[in-house]
Amino acid sequence: DIAVTEDLTVELPVAAGTALVEKGSDGHLYFAIRDPAALSLPAYAGRAMSPDRVRVWWDASWSRERTSDLARETSLLQKFLAGLGSVQVELRVFRNNADGAVHFDLPRQADQLAQALGSLVYDGGTQLGAVKLGQGGPRKAPDLELLFTDGVSNFGERLPGSSAVPLMVINSSNTAEHSLLRGLARNNGGAYFNLARRTATG
Repeated sequence: DIAVTEDLTVELPVAAGTALVEKGSDGHLYFAIRDPAALSLPAYAGRAMSPDRVRVWWDASWSRERTSDLARETSLLQKFLAGLGSVQVELRVFRNNADGAVHFDLPRQADQLAQALGSLVYDGGTQLGAVKLGQGGPRKAPDLELLFTDGVSNFGERLPGSSAVPLMVINSSNTAEHSLLRGLARNNGGAYFNLARRTATG
């Protein structure tokens, strides 16, 4: 007898080697077996990081403006980068395709980075495959990649490549593809930060 006025999340314990059997409406029995393989993380996983070059992938698709807390994500990015001191930042905005890279030298150009993020137009579909992780550019390859997205890919390729450096994935939407985002971060030696489940300081 409780009126649900907010998103309701139910977490179930994950058990290895589980099997599910269900009878369909056609009278046939169907089964699914979950037997996760052991994960082999890259050599850099778990190491302390002091990156000099950070690549930021920012999802500016239509859905993000309506479901994500963009101000909180921007604030988190600014605080994180400020904590690194002197760092080169490569900003890559993407929707159905990725825009060209824009570079900032922080802390000197911190205001320009904030203005660039604040002036973005959120429009169009999302092609997560437009994110080309681990690729180099005219400057040196990054030491760390950050991906801000809800993971809802509705156009073209659904998955990005793999990164040669740690990948941190940040999302603030309850309607995100949480399993996908968690897997992307884990498989690239990073971590998934679900801001919808964290306090302002958590």
